[in-house]
Parts: sequence; structure tokens; C-alpha cells
Amino acid sequence: MGGSGTSGVLRFKSDKGELITVAVGVHNYKRWCDVVTGLKPEETALVINPQYYNNGPRAYTREKQLAEYSVTSLVGTRFEVKYTVAEGNNLQADIIIG
Repeated sequence: MGGSGTSGVLRFKSDKGELITVAVGVHNYKRWCDVVTGLKPEETALVINPQYYNNGPRAYTREKQLAEYSVTSLVGTRFEVKYTVAEGNNLQADIIIG
């Protein structure tokens, strides 16, 4: 990512067959992250990422500028994203599934 206003989304499939996305980005020069569970097969990263912008249904999450976020899915799998380097120009985050 090149700077403020950028983001990326990765999609994962758990060992239970769950589809989830992990989004990370920079908004107003501050990091943000999110995890979305319970996705349908057609809800790809390409579909989810634009929802964080232009008053999309996930824009509020980007505005929170969280350094970490975790959620437990409906079938009990815990998903977490946590920035290990949350400031500066070389951000790093861990994604934990389990």
C-alpha cells in the first residue's frame, strides 16, 4: 500500500469451510483493520473492499481506525487481525485463525 487512502483485502477459507475476509488499510494516515465472517462464495475480496469506501456499508469500520479486531464466527471459529507495527510507514499485522 502506498499511503493514506489505500487498503487490501485477503479472503480465507477455514478448515470448517467458512469464508472470511481480512481487510487492512490506511485512512487519514492511520491504520485500520476488519474481519468479515459468514461470506457467501460470490462475496470475494473484490466485492468486499469497495464497501469500505464512498459511504459503503463497511465505511464506518474504516473510520474507527482500529489497530486490532477479533470476532468469533457463528460456528465458533475465532478470527483476529492485530497490527504488530501500528505506526509509521512500514505497518505489519498478524492474522490469527483458530
